[in-house]
Amino acid sequence: MTTDPRQPRRRGESVRRAVLEAAAAELLATGAEHVTIAAIAARAGVHETSIYRRWTTKEALLLDTAQEQTTSGVAQPDTGSFRGDLVALTLSLDSFLSSPIGGALLRVAMTASTADGAAAREAFWRDRLREGEVIIGRARSRGEVRSAVSLDLLMQVLTGTVQLRGIFGGRKLDTREAESLVDLLLTGAGEPSSLS
Repeated sequence: MTTDPRQPRRRGESVRRAVLEAAAAELLATGAEHVTIAAIAARAGVHETSIYRRWTTKEALLLDTAQEQTTSGVAQPDTGSFRGDLVALTLSLDSFLSSPIGGALLRVAMTASTADGAAAREAFWRDRLREGEVIIGRARSRGEVRSAVSLDLLMQVLTGTVQLRGIFGGRKLDTREAESLVDLLLTGAGEPSSLS
């Protein structure tokens, strides 16, 4: 690939942003199985070597793209209540995973099998937990949740349920279904006497 000598060379964060945007666009245009580094480089206006210096494999690049797109595509809610925040987070995540880019990125994340894939999934989960920490921290300050509640387990149940629907191509959740999921999570399925 040749670059226009009249164009200033991109560096650092500028290259990273251009490549991640190009990777997302290629995923949408061709599907994960047909994406190539050469096509991403051409779309981003950079040399392939610029990509390989930052991402050692195509899988690593696509997983980084998944992380970036999820972070920007899933809104961080602040509704004023713990239940409201969880419902809003559920609907936002479901909406993103139901979109063409969200679905493609979910498939990439689920099929990644290398060390890069494991590291990217771990980073993705750390970010989801950080978002949950903000929500649950506000809820604790309002006295809406017990201090003993496991943030890790709560977020696994909530986001795992939404992701499972995305994997199997279920229709988008409506507000009533998201509320039912959150209510089940917050109250449990058993009668109070059976939980003691």
